[in-house]
Amino acid sequence: MHEKVFRIQVPESVYDAHQQVWALMGGRTQRDFIFRVRTNGTVALAKVRSLSEIEDGVPMPRVEPNGLHRFSVLTTPVTRSRFGEKPLRRSDEVSQWLSERLSAQGVKLISAAHQFLPSPKFGKPRHRHYIHTVESFGVLQIEDAHKANLMLAHGIGRLRGMGYGMVELEGM
Repeated sequence: MHEKVFRIQVPESVYDAHQQVWALMGGRTQRDFIFRVRTNGTVALAKVRSLSEIEDGVPMPRVEPNGLHRFSVLTTPVTRSRFGEKPLRRSDEVSQWLSERLSAQGVKLISAAHQFLPSPKFGKPRHRHYIHTVESFGVLQIEDAHKANLMLAHGIGRLRGMGYGMVELEGM
């Protein structure tokens, strides 16, 4: 796995960010990368994590079991039922949703705080809608290093191809 940060134009929508990053990673027949865009209004940086090598990219170290890490992740937490999808709007619901996703990937959620962000535009210009966005921060513990490394490569949740689900870790 390799990571690299690219400077991109401030995206008008989630789909615009997706198109810009896809163009930077051009020539690929399938998406073998995930990304996250951070912007301050005038500058946008896209951190890209790829299974294959990126020119001038930095190799990512593999995580080890029982390690504690600070994390952040941008997600679109929803519950599904026969009536459709319902966004999760309470912190306890988001924590439960996140804990379930991480647990399936060999990671235990120790603590988390959630910031509910303004819903960005999503979709092509004629078919725009808004998506529920939550940024979660906290501490997690690696229980299964193999599964956790796969999670770091592939992300969690939905819309991973649109800049959501990339778990960013910092050692403690």
